[in-house]
Amino acid sequence: MVTTSVLERGVTLPNLQVIIFNSDHELYSSSALIQISGRVGRVKDFPNGEIIYIATKKSKDMEDSIAKIKEYNKDM
Repeated sequence: MVTTSVLERGVTLPNLQVIIFNSDHELYSSSALIQISGRVGRVKDFPNGEIIYIATKKSKDMEDSIAKIKEYNKDM
């Protein structure tokens, strides 16, 4: 499935992997990246998955979202 940033609004699919293209774009705040990334692993039978950010540079929002996601998942 290919989608716009609407993915952050609550799509839940089994075995979902996410690639965020142009993830350094100003559209993607740290919280938006976290919300979109949060679509991965939401189904009991598929608790893991991969999130890939594609960008020309690593933005502060990308760095912040990665750190926060790691923090959220460290006890799992």
